[in-house]
Amino acid sequence: DEQVKVRGFRIEPGEVEAALRAQPGVGDAAVVAHDGRLVAYLVGDADPAEVRAALTGTLPGHLVPSA
Repeated sequence: DEQVKVRGFRIEPGEVEAALRAQPGVGDAAVVAHDGRLVAYLVGDADPAEVRAALTGTLPGHLVPSA
């Protein structure tokens, strides 16, 4: 069980990482909780703003990393 709690929500980082890896140009991803928010680290040539916009359309708001 790798859940983290952010803003009152229990979040499974692996679920967010899988959604990130499914985006074009993302080779690998890691998601961590830091200072009360989700932070994603990406490997690849994807534009972070485009990846965030794509996730906003597919994941609930509390699962979209803020950075």
